[in-house]
Amino acid sequence: MALHIQIFGAPGSGKSTMRSRLFYELKKRQLKVEEVVEVAKDDTYNERYLDLSDQIQLFGKQHHPHFILENIVDYIVTDSPPIIGITYMNKDLPYYEELKTLMVKTDKSYKTLNYFLNRNHEYQEFGRNQTEKESDEKAEEVKQFLRDNNIEFTEVKSGKKFIKKVLKDLG
Repeated sequence: MALHIQIFGAPGSGKSTMRSRLFYELKKRQLKVEEVVEVAKDDTYNERYLDLSDQIQLFGKQHHPHFILENIVDYIVTDSPPIIGITYMNKDLPYYEELKTLMVKTDKSYKTLNYFLNRNHEYQEFGRNQTEKESDEKAEEVKQFLRDNNIEFTEVKSGKKFIKKVLKDLG
């Protein structure tokens, strides 16, 4: 059973950069690790905004690699935990609560180590669908969602301290 190292954070907080760096550090230590990248970023770059609004599809696409790798590797590092999509979903949809329940149950079925990455650098709008203000609001929304659903996480600033913290937590 893999340990899913999940990096939460607002858009532009450095999740992809930290995922990449952490993946490198774990590979360098000869650990059995794979990375799962953010599916939604591809839709953003290809301007498939309608696909971004379909959180059922995104959840499936983001979750599938976790499902496949679960019993193959020891560690899975992701900058887009499958559960994060619920914070981007329209709460007025008739199936919102059911999908949220499914996402939370799925997340809790895995062994996870969760980090919330706080941005400590200038916001870069390239490759994002949010302004800096919207990103900051999303950060608070994601943290509140995690708290409301009893999903434990550690807050860490983006950068070298994040990598050191995860490596220390892994022992």
